[in-house]
Amino acid sequence: MCATLVYIGTFDILCVLIPLAAVIVMLVCIIRLIIAKKEKRKQMKKVKIAAVISAIIVTIIASKAIYDYIKRPPPPPPLPPGFGTVEKMPNIIGLSYKECKENNSDKFELTVEIMEYSSEYPEGTIIDQKPAEGAEYLVGLSTVHCTVSKGVRMVTVSNVIGLDFEDARTILGDNDKFVVGFVSEYSDDVPKGKVIATDPPEFEKAAYGSAVKLTVSGGKEPDVPDSTE
Repeated sequence: MCATLVYIGTFDILCVLIPLAAVIVMLVCIIRLIIAKKEKRKQMKKVKIAAVISAIIVTIIASKAIYDYIKRPPPPPPLPPGFGTVEKMPNIIGLSYKECKENNSDKFELTVEIMEYSSEYPEGTIIDQKPAEGAEYLVGLSTVHCTVSKGVRMVTVSNVIGLDFEDARTILGDNDKFVVGFVSEYSDDVPKGKVIATDPPEFEKAAYGSAVKLTVSGGKEPDVPDSTE
């Protein structure tokens, strides 16, 4: 870094001295022209030619120096505190990926390796990290890979109204991965063993692996004899 600062300082000085030298040379040429007026015209012509050539050369050199100064690359940013030192990896599980990346940008590069559903961690939360907590890493030179939650996986409740209970349980349990329960209810309109309703209702979204309750027809309610007879 010190070498870079010395280089930049030297270059700045040259960019000031070269145009200054050009001005001095041109002044000298002008003075020589004034003095040459008293001499022979032939000698005066030689001085004019030398002055013009000198002015052109100096102008080219000065222009090139100014151009290089303007186009020079910016100095490198200062290194963060502790750059290259060894530290212990903190626990970032449960933290927001966005906030963790911003807060630790001077420590390590945080990248998403996997996005997966999670019923435990909200969307955008880190649920796994590599290297693990307590592992050593180099400050400013290490990359941390993490798994980020996509939130709870939501599944559409299939329409099983009117199906046999066993068929409905296969669709909702085996295919949709819900935990299926049921209650029985008498119905004058729906045959026994057929599904009357679901909770949550059909076509609604429910969390993957959550419970869905079926209401199954028990058939017509049997007549109860009048005990007074």
